[in-house]
Amino acid sequence: MRKKLLALLLILVMITFAVSGCKKSNTIKIGTIMSTSGPVSTYGIQTRDAIKMAIEEINAQGGVLGKKVELIVEDDEKNPEKTMNALIKLATKDKVTAILGGLTSDCTLAITKEAQQRNVLLLTPTSTNDLVTDA
Repeated sequence: MRKKLLALLLILVMITFAVSGCKKSNTIKIGTIMSTSGPVSTYGIQTRDAIKMAIEEINAQGGVLGKKVELIVEDDEKNPEKTMNALIKLATKDKVTAILGGLTSDCTLAITKEAQQRNVLLLTPTSTNDLVTDA
C-alpha cells in the first residue's frame, strides 16, 4: 500500500509538470526504467507493479485532465549502460513526457545529465545516493 501511494504521488507530480508540454493527444506517455531482471529484479518488479497499479487507478478515475496515462516499461537489468539505452529509446522513439527511474542510484546517475539535455523530466522514487538528489 505504501509503495502504491508513493508511486501514485510521484506520477501525479510528474503529470502536473508534463501535461503542459503534451501535444494534442488523448494519452500522456510516461516511461519507467526498472531492473525487472538481474540482481535486484524482485525490487524492480515490485516497484514496476506499484506504478502500474497507480496508473490503473488514475485511468479508472478518468485520467488526468481527461487524458489517459500510458506506461512504457524498460528493463535495465541494473546495468547503467542499459539504463542509458532505455532513456534514449523512451525519449526519442516513445516520446515520453517523463520517466520514473532508474531503480538504483548508479543507474540513475548514469542518465541524469542525458535526461536534462533531452528536457525529459526524471524522477526516481528509489535512488537514495546524495549525488542523485543533488543532480
